[in-house]
Amino acid sequence: MRLALASASTAALAVLAGCSSTPPPTADGAWSVQLESCTLIANGTTSFGTLDQSSHSMTMTDGQNNASVSCSVTPATGGFAVNASAKAGADSLSISIPSISTSASATSGAVGEVTFISDSTADNPYQSNACNFYFAGSPETVSSGATGTVFVAFTCNMLTEGSQGASCKLNQGYAFFENCLNSM
Repeated sequence: MRLALASASTAALAVLAGCSSTPPPTADGAWSVQLESCTLIANGTTSFGTLDQSSHSMTMTDGQNNASVSCSVTPATGGFAVNASAKAGADSLSISIPSISTSASATSGAVGEVTFISDSTADNPYQSNACNFYFAGSPETVSSGATGTVFVAFTCNMLTEGSQGASCKLNQGYAFFENCLNSM
């Protein structure tokens, strides 16, 4: 009888312990890109959420309002590796930065990749693997771990679309992602 009682108590404790764990936070983000000098498509700004060079006043959360957000911020040689993407409707942005240091600036940034898709691009991806990423605000916003966060500014001298040979300059972009669980 004593063994059965001990086994039942152990099982009940295991179930209760499992119930008290808090689910991980859901990834969310915001981005904005400003295109100019475009061939075949219109110049303009496209945004996901609301942000500028110093703040992010509205983010979109993964799984809400048809938004899809995923991201990872992990330690890397010389700083952090960042991989993030966010999509709502036809508008989508993906960024990949192999290593960005906390001292990255507009004049001494980190090289990374951008892929942008929207209605304005006729759902064709415009890409570059030679974009300049840096921190726009102060202090720098980047951290890894359970609540990985990154807030970067970026420019691309030329985004190209392969099937039609179209191109645009990405004059200025901003991206904010948080709750990046390093699982992208």
